[in-house]
Amino acid sequence: MPAPLVVPNFELKTKVRTVDDVQRLRAGLIQDVFGGPLPQERKLVRATMLSAAKPTRSLAIYHGGHDEVAEKAFGVTALRDVGFDVLAVNMPGGDHSRFAEEKYPLRPFLEPVALGLNYATSLKEYDEIIMTGLSGGGWATVLYAAMDTRIARSYPIAGSLPDYLTRVVPNSMWDYEQSLPGLSVGYIELYLMAASEGREQFQVLIRHDPCCFSGDLAHTYRPFVERRAFMLGGQFGLVVDEFSHHDISPTMARLLWGWRSEAVRLY
Repeated sequence: MPAPLVVPNFELKTKVRTVDDVQRLRAGLIQDVFGGPLPQERKLVRATMLSAAKPTRSLAIYHGGHDEVAEKAFGVTALRDVGFDVLAVNMPGGDHSRFAEEKYPLRPFLEPVALGLNYATSLKEYDEIIMTGLSGGGWATVLYAAMDTRIARSYPIAGSLPDYLTRVVPNSMWDYEQSLPGLSVGYIELYLMAASEGREQFQVLIRHDPCCFSGDLAHTYRPFVERRAFMLGGQFGLVVDEFSHHDISPTMARLLWGWRSEAVRLY
């Protein structure tokens, strides 16, 4: 039998109540992940810069998931079609539990994002920077957008659920990094850190996802996070896509980024 669903009292349990809390927890998160400030180096590590079809002054970071080549992802194509230059970042390969021996076990996942973003912004001045990713890339989007305030809007797709839901939603806690090793904050705090102080986060989960994070129980935390984000000067949204593939649907690409194409993506 599945474990019973117990929804926490978010008002009591959540550490983020004020903008001061956001800033304090963000500083602690950066320290926990990197052992110091955000990296300042500029280089591409497991990453590629791709220009928009019709370049603008907008940059999207696309973080690929497990077993996904970010540069070939549909999300990258859609973003380039609508005018985003794309920094495509890939997950580390192999068994991620090997990072358990590292002093900062999440650094290998997130450092390439910081280094690549520094590189991209050294080449061109951007008016807006967004971040998105699928699956493990959605997880990375949650973490990185919580740390780096250069990310104005973030769109994690099929990437995480808070721990109270991982106990009841099948296949939602099978990767080492999903347990947030070495961190003192949880997913609700991470969502709020990315959706405060004028920034936005819009999450997408997939109701019939054959991989992970399926169903619609995310709506048990959505109202609280929406209200708290508004109080913190940000914006949070969440949608459960009526889709049956572990991917960004054309419908979501249109909704999130205004993507249009005469080509129909078949599965």
